[in-house]
Amino acid sequence: MSKNAWSATAVSSIIVPALPNRARVFVQLFAGEPVCLGLGEDAVFGEGMKLGNALDWANITGPNAEKAIHAICDAGNSATGGSQT
Repeated sequence: MSKNAWSATAVSSIIVPALPNRARVFVQLFAGEPVCLGLGEDAVFGEGMKLGNALDWANITGPNAEKAIHAICDAGNSATGGSQT
């Protein structure tokens, strides 16, 4: 198992790098503003998977777990969180 802390801003950034044969990724928003996630592509705010409140989480499994996970906040906002694989 691997744990990772991340932060997100209004620019899409990779919070979990791609890894072949990974079965599961758990992503959690710890603090800050809502975050949208992109699976295998740049995140776009208002699209894709959304973590809207502190302690919201996503459990990503199957082929999507192998992809890089990108995060983005709305303009002028930021957030922090963590992931575990």
